[in-house]
This record gives sequence, structure tokens and C-alpha cells, in this order.
Amino acid sequence: MVREPEPVDPNWDYVDAGRGDGSIEITNYKGGVGAVTVPAEINGHKVVGLGNGALYQKGITSLVISEGIEYLGDDAVMFNNEMTSMTLPSTLNTVGDNCFALAYALTNVDLPEACVNFVDDPDYDCALGGSKNNGLGIFYGLGDNGNSVTEPGTATVTCYTEEAKAVLEAGNAKNTELGMDTYNIKYVQLVTVTFDANGGENAPAAVEVALNEAYVLPTEIGEMAKDGYQFIGWALSEDATAEDVVTEITPTEATTVYAVWAEETVVCEHPEDQRTLVVDEEPGYYFHGVGHYVCDVCGETVEENVDIAPLPLTDAYNDVNPDGWYVPGVAMMTDLGIMSGKEDGIFEPDNTMIRSEMAQVMYKMLADPEEDLSDVELPFTDVSEDHWAINAIKWCYKHGIVSGDTKSTFAPDKPILREEFVSMLYRYMVSVLTEEEYQEMVASIDTTVLDQFPDGAAIDEYAVEAMQVFVQAGIITGSDG
Repeated sequence: MVREPEPVDPNWDYVDAGRGDGSIEITNYKGGVGAVTVPAEINGHKVVGLGNGALYQKGITSLVISEGIEYLGDDAVMFNNEMTSMTLPSTLNTVGDNCFALAYALTNVDLPEACVNFVDDPDYDCALGGSKNNGLGIFYGLGDNGNSVTEPGTATVTCYTEEAKAVLEAGNAKNTELGMDTYNIKYVQLVTVTFDANGGENAPAAVEVALNEAYVLPTEIGEMAKDGYQFIGWALSEDATAEDVVTEITPTEATTVYAVWAEETVVCEHPEDQRTLVVDEEPGYYFHGVGHYVCDVCGETVEENVDIAPLPLTDAYNDVNPDGWYVPGVAMMTDLGIMSGKEDGIFEPDNTMIRSEMAQVMYKMLADPEEDLSDVELPFTDVSEDHWAINAIKWCYKHGIVSGDTKSTFAPDKPILREEFVSMLYRYMVSVLTEEEYQEMVASIDTTVLDQFPDGAAIDEYAVEAMQVFVQAGIITGSDG
């Protein structure tokens, strides 16, 4: 009796599995590209496995391996780099080396718990196989990242493949209907992002980030610095400006980002002194001394020489002598809106200033107009709530600039003495100093500076320190010796 030859399957080549039960091993796939299902049976023979390289580079986009198949050989499904998903059977117990290597597009794997092989002290972090010889081989190259593997279903596992510069993230969720876990696997190609200090020093170290995925650029720059400049962000060109700063990038290749710098600005440390200081060379800006301005701003000395051109004050005040010694001061106070004179163009430059007027000048010069003064209670019986300078007096009292003529009176209409005027300014100056700054200033006082004036000894004790500081600084001078 002649045995008829076994029919040839159009899609599969196979050989006997050598088990003596008629089971077979698939050796080659001959069908078309796209979705492929490996059958559980061919021509009446049970399929128990895929041989080495059986589905190597076949253009597979999705793969289902049927129940009953027990093993996959080395390189069995390798180089199907368009394959996005696969379903593995619960009967699978052996996976050869690099079985799914170079499956770049693979994102979802339906994997029964029986396929998960955790071992002690693995040489790489992998939830889909526990050793080099019995791993799923979805990644190639063994990145020794020192991570440990946790039990199935309890954690997301990250695998780094140094040779491929790829990260694989596997996290599982139980599929109760099918009785298996679904592992989501993400293949991430890495590219290098380099940081250029762009004229500065100590740029952050380069990092490897995901290709084609948004990466938020760091705002913490460590020791990176550029003398005289402050860091404002990163940009994609070295000649970028503040308008070009970006907070994140989506790299499509190795990328360099450049630091963007702006010239440093001085910010005062004292909340009461948060204002902009403008030193200009235009007419209308007058400073102590002839054409020379010196002051201390946040511990830094500011000096500026300017050209003084008198304002046409005769247009504003009809009683101001354009050649008067006081013109620079009158011009500055008028220009800043601190003084405006009286009705009918009268400034009265030779009149004596009264205490309430001085309080008003201090208030306009230094106060925050939005400051709430409603809870300030004055102890003065001679200042009513409807007094024209009530807010100024309250502000000066609140900030310790005035304390009254007596404990219960302010004497708002009393002419102010030079020592009272200086003391008010000095009290405000001290209020914005730290204790350390104040002690340094006191230690530098020349206590003999008032001896040059015949009436220096007549200064009241409360005003001596203030007068010493202002005379020593050249802010005030004597009169007729």
C-alpha cells in the first residue's frame, strides 16, 4: 500500500516535533504581510512550537499565537518592526533568545501570567522573562541598570537597552475575562539633549530623552552662571532673545539648547523701598551737589554726574528767582509731584515749613499710596480726622518718623526746626536698615563732625546722631558758619 504524500500548506512550512505523537514545529511562514495568526493545528497535526527564525522579518503588523503552542525558538519573530501588538497563549512556557528583538513598534502584549518568569537577582529589569536565555527578548542588548524585579501585577517595570538606546516600560492590568494579564510595552528611542551655557559657565550635563516626545526643559540650572547676567530660559539658537525662550521641546534628533541671558537688575531687599531709581541727563533732574548724585541703593553705591539745566520755574511760580540757590530743589520736588505750591502761582520759597507740611512731603516722597491707614490711631489731641494732612501724619506716626511735639500733641502748624527735619528723614532711613546695617553706620559716625559749627552743642540730644550722619554725608551744611 502506497501512502499518499501529505498536502502542502500554502502558508506554513513545518517539521515533525520529534515527540512521537505527530505534533509539529513550524519552520517558516509563507503568507502575506499584515495580521498573522499562528494556528493550533495544520493538516491534523497539533502545532507545539515555532522554530528558530520561523517568522523572521515577515512584515507582520499584529500577531496572535494560538492556545496549545508551547515554545518559541531563537529569533522566531525578530525584525518585524511594524508589529504593534501580539497575543501569547497560556500554554507558552519557553521563549528563545531575541525572539521579539527589533520589534520597534510593539506597544501591547496580551501575556498570560504563566509566561512571566521572575528570578532572583536578574541581570536586567524585565517583567517579561527572567534570564537572558529564557526571556521574551523584546529588547536586545542587556542594560545592567541595577533595578530589581517585583512580583507580577504590582509595579511598572522599566528596561533600558544600552545598545538600542531605548526604554521599555511594562505595566500590567488583570484581564479577568480571559484570565490573563495585559502588559503595555512602550518602546522609546532616546536622543541626547545638550545644554550650552552660551557665554556662561558650568552648563548642566547632557541628558537622554525620548525621541518625538515632549521634554520639559529644566529651570533649576545648578552652578551655571554668566557674570553680570541672569538666566531667563532656554532657546534653540545661540543668538536668541527673551522672545525666543521655550519651556519644552519635542526632539526629532540630537538637540542643543542655548541659555538665554539678560543683564542683571538690582532689586531692593527692603519692602518699603520697592521703587525704580532713574538717573537721567535730561533737564528736570536735580541732585544734591552741583551736577553730582550719590546715594546708597540696597548696599550698592550709585554715583552719576549730570548736566543741570534749570527748568523755567518762572512759568510755574511767579515768586521763584531763577538764580536762587534753592532752584534745583524746587524743580526736583515740583517735577516729582511732591510739592505744587499754593494758589495763584505762589511757592513762597522763603517761608518757614510747618510740621504738617513736612509730614506731607515725607508721605508723598516715600509712602505707598495704597497702604491702608484706617487702623492707625493717633494720640494727638490737636489733629482731627478732617485735617488736610491726616493721612501723611498717620503714615509718619505708623512708621516711627514722628512722635509728636509732646506725648499728646503734634503741633501741626508749628514751624519745623532743622534738627526736627533731619530727624524725620533719619528715622525713615533707619527703619529700612537691618540691625547689622544700622550698627555699621553708627560705628562709622565721626562724633566730632558737629564741632565745626558754633551752635553744634545746642542741638537737642535726640537729634545729634541724625545731624552727625547727614553732615558727615554732605547732605546738609551749616548756614553763615
